Amino acid sequence: MAVTRRFGTVEDNLGVARRRRGRDPGMALGGGASRARWDLPSTATSVGVARSGVRQFLRSMALHGDLAALVVSELVTNAVVHAGEDRHTIGLTVHTGGGALRIEVADHDPRPPVRATPGGQAAAGRGLMIVDRVATRWGWTPLQPVGKVVWCELPAEAAPGDDGAGRDRSLGGDSNP
Repeated sequence: MAVTRRFGTVEDNLGVARRRRGRDPGMALGGGASRARWDLPSTATSVGVARSGVRQFLRSMALHGDLAALVVSELVTNAVVHAGEDRHTIGLTVHTGGGALRIEVADHDPRPPVRATPGGQAAAGRGLMIVDRVATRWGWTPLQPVGKVVWCELPAEAAPGDDGAGRDRSLGGDSNP
């Protein structure tokens, strides 16, 4: 299954995004808002594709993408693990505008996300704890006829020292590992 990517302005796509979010009031997107969307196969390899794609999109907007990449990794991993690897796709949407990022991950599993409290030696179960710690807010919205969108909002940070060529001078290396 191929990965598809679509870019557009929020003004062009906001009606669709509002319908998808259902009861969620969404964030206030100011002028200059943009949106990117990926349809990913529900496989473990999609986590890296999603992380890289989000970093590339945010870099094109002159925004820092490390925190967003972490959150995307956690949310897409949760979608793959809990919704299962099968023929269904995972939808990833990133909205920018008004000094904020909104990340949405849609899957076909109707069960709500559960924030676990793993033990100190547990190898898994920290994804939503991480999202809860770094996001300004997060939640989920059921999709009809089946599925859900898990979303979160982060502050949009300008890329420090980014020279526009993907090299972050403040880190002394390439910002896209």
